[in-house]
Amino acid sequence: GDRIEDPFIIDALPYTRNGNSSSGDHDYDAQCPAPGSPTGYAAAPDLVFAYMPVQDETITISLCRGSAYDTKVFVFEDVVDNTVACNDDACTTPNFPVNAWVSAIDVLDVTAGHTYYIIVDGFALESGFFTLDVDTIANGACCLPDETCFAASEQVCLDAGGNWLDGDVCSSCPALPRGACCLPDSTCVANQLEYDCLNVWGGVWQGAGTSCFGANCP
Repeated sequence: GDRIEDPFIIDALPYTRNGNSSSGDHDYDAQCPAPGSPTGYAAAPDLVFAYMPVQDETITISLCRGSAYDTKVFVFEDVVDNTVACNDDACTTPNFPVNAWVSAIDVLDVTAGHTYYIIVDGFALESGFFTLDVDTIANGACCLPDETCFAASEQVCLDAGGNWLDGDVCSSCPALPRGACCLPDSTCVANQLEYDCLNVWGGVWQGAGTSCFGANCP
């Protein structure tokens, strides 16, 4: 568990392990985006966990349940320094309630056939007891305003501006309303989605069920 050549193996999800990072050496670091540590401050001991998904999925990684020190967690894909996720400060725990200095990665998309090395680290020289929880996040149908759809976690869908439906069935996306679209040259295009009217035509949508007949395009 000290280096990626000999990691703790995560065989299946959900996965939970208690440990103490003080048992490792300082081998790795990564830069976390703000908020949190924008630079690689960690010179603390770290431990390595490896997860090899058998299918594409979305996972969450958390130290928030019982960790007792100022943690840091980051993920390499396949090789050292290919950082795909990093967090320094996210939450408090019952064992470390002072500030939100314990780490979590809420959403990480992983791809079958790749190895993801989860590094449990500490801010600066911090080390100690931790509880690592890794689990999948259920995907659902992400219905976008242009009537396209893809499978995603709820948070990824919301970030994309979509409407998330539990269950990965895009056929369950409802048909969106259409109406007249007034263009900048005062002409009108009928039967358009609001999204297409604004983003494809650069027009002004007249509302659900409206018609170009009688539309008062400015």
